[in-house]
Amino acid sequence: MLILILILGVFLRLINLDQSLWLDEAISTLAARDYSYYAITFDFLKIDNHPPLFYLLLKLWGEVLGFTDWVLRMLPVTLGSVLIFISYKLTYKISKEKNLAIIVSLLISSSPLLVYFSQEVRMYMLITLLAMIQIYIFSCTLEKPKWWKWLAFSCTNCLLFFSDYITVFLFPVFLIYPLIRKDGKLLTKIIISFIPLGLLFSLWFPMFNDQLLKNREIVNSFPGWQFIVGGATLKNLAVIWMKFVLGRISFEPKLIYYSLVLLATAPVLISLFLAAKTFKKHLLVWLWLIIPILLGFAFSWIIPVFNYFRFIYVLPALLILVAIGINSLRSQTLQRILITLVLLTNLTGLLIYYLDPAQSRENWRQAVSYIENQAGPNDLVVFEFLEPVAPYRWYSNNQVEVIGAIDSYSSDRQKTHEKLDKVLFDKTKIYHFEYLRDLTDPEKFVEQKLEMDGFRKGEVLSDFKNIGQLSIWNRVGQ
Repeated sequence: MLILILILGVFLRLINLDQSLWLDEAISTLAARDYSYYAITFDFLKIDNHPPLFYLLLKLWGEVLGFTDWVLRMLPVTLGSVLIFISYKLTYKISKEKNLAIIVSLLISSSPLLVYFSQEVRMYMLITLLAMIQIYIFSCTLEKPKWWKWLAFSCTNCLLFFSDYITVFLFPVFLIYPLIRKDGKLLTKIIISFIPLGLLFSLWFPMFNDQLLKNREIVNSFPGWQFIVGGATLKNLAVIWMKFVLGRISFEPKLIYYSLVLLATAPVLISLFLAAKTFKKHLLVWLWLIIPILLGFAFSWIIPVFNYFRFIYVLPALLILVAIGINSLRSQTLQRILITLVLLTNLTGLLIYYLDPAQSRENWRQAVSYIENQAGPNDLVVFEFLEPVAPYRWYSNNQVEVIGAIDSYSSDRQKTHEKLDKVLFDKTKIYHFEYLRDLTDPEKFVEQKLEMDGFRKGEVLSDFKNIGQLSIWNRVGQ
């Protein structure tokens, strides 16, 4: 049965795999392709806010198999598929019940959010897998506390933290667990196991501090940025739940979407209520689900990080508890009804994601291809960023001149106009991307300059999914 579930999980992760890379993915792929291992670690990360492990792994993967969209996406697909197998092993470890382990692996394989991020060339599936491996190793140490298991636990701590800083909110789980169990010896061993991570972080701290200062600069430059990256709001807390139960999707009309979320919520809440009856028995899983969310919410009052995809590594805990609740029912009929309802929810979320083009990633591949097939020698592509955005650079063959029109994270009228002066004098047509313009150029200094230099907005294209409008400006009289 597990083999069939693994095949199903891989199949679901291959559907719609050949989407265009969106902004964050292109940042990953450009870093992996264009920087050396050393430069990724000590140069690229100065302008990024993540640790190096995923980028280094992606570079190794690309060098061995090739730097193409489909091949690079196979890395998270592989990680997401391994997650299904580890979920079976972990559930069987903590329960000794094969039936429960099968249910968990089935829920993991069909989870719409896990499927989506198993196709995302970012670190989120890596941290989800490593978090589950960490919980598995910790469970093994509780059963038979051998020294090599503690060493493996300590190594996994380091791998997890250097894959994404946000996983630091998982570490208190392992300190709180022995405190609740009143096991001082276990607490001492756990504290000792974190010493290697502490030593590594002390060496890494100068880079981390630079990244932290850069992040604060960005947040201060963009007043609305905290709402994008995840401020501590009840709305973001609700969004985490909605995405966990129904997937990455969202659609209009909202009344239907919210109704679907409520329908998806019902069997999950019932299952969690049933699982709560064995709270002490499955304390570790409950802490895995609750503690990172609470700490992340509290921390986001200081630095906004409270976004659902950052906490995807706790989603397997939710699905394990759902399966525990279902499996606790004595009636097999009721078990089947609840399993069916949860699986139908998963299938609904997946079908909407697969079939609705509005749910797909930003279609930069098509947009760049359109421009490079249409543009002439005196045409210019303009972005309201410091430089052309990463996905444009990923797909471009450098056939058309392109510029990032602003000179800082938030545009300055004089400096923006001076930057454009250097390139507009001989141009006859401008391809202007309004991508995230409300953040970077809310006063529309770029458009003001185009009008001052004799350009007029003509055709406005919105055919390229999820990247906003592409406006074509022509110089008057030419």
